Amino acid sequence: MVYKILLYITRKPGTTPAEFKSHYETVHMPLVRRIAGADFPLSHRRLYLARPAPGADNSFPAAALVGSPEEFFYDAIAEVTFADEAAFKVFFGRREEPGVRELVEGDEEAFLDRTRFRAVVLGDVEESVG
Repeated sequence: MVYKILLYITRKPGTTPAEFKSHYETVHMPLVRRIAGADFPLSHRRLYLARPAPGADNSFPAAALVGSPEEFFYDAIAEVTFADEAAFKVFFGRREEPGVRELVEGDEEAFLDRTRFRAVVLGDVEESVG
């Protein structure tokens, strides 16, 4: 049975949504792929919240349909799928290898707010298609 996690990722203050996405896609993901090698997850899907225009304070409010834009403090949700929990543990265990933690955290400091980072394990996933 696959093992899925969700990551809630918030951009670093002063970073625009476009800068955040660009760094995540062109710098961070290639770094993670290189470090993980064969232990990279089955999939790493990134969903970016729509933040169409800057607000008065240049905050780029989320295009909220229900709730206030301020409630959506995260900028991306990543759905990461592993073959099983053991594969997840191997992947995240790579962060503890000498020099890897510093490399990953150094890159994260460049584009995301690590104090707002959240992660959770998914239970059952159901999908309806048209």
